[in-house]
Amino acid sequence: METGDWIVCEHKVQVIKKMDNNRVQEVSDGSFSTGSWDLSDVCFPLTLKTKKISCFVEEWKLECHDKCSSLNLNWPDISRHFTDLWVRACKTQTEEEEISAYKAISDFAKKLIAIAEKKKEETIDGIKLFR
Repeated sequence: METGDWIVCEHKVQVIKKMDNNRVQEVSDGSFSTGSWDLSDVCFPLTLKTKKISCFVEEWKLECHDKCSSLNLNWPDISRHFTDLWVRACKTQTEEEEISAYKAISDFAKKLIAIAEKKKEETIDGIKLFR
């Protein structure tokens, strides 16, 4: 990868703005820039595979936000876990590994939604605790 290359960074299409010694240090989506000493561990070349995986993760994240937004969940750690699952999926070498990675992403999202939905049902003295 080099400056000017289109990549996927943390499951978003971005362009590399700055590199130093093979380390991606700044990326931009055209509106916002993100910088760090080394973003390389969360950057992958823009390919059909990485784009499809990124879209899959983004769809699940949006669904989780839609269904769980009324709860005060630990979104920073949840988002980090989605990114970790995305990295694992992007690194797959075989179709079997890729299928397993997709399943891990959807299983995590489905568990999160199920727990949130259950919490929304909780009542005390007939009063719903969450809207």
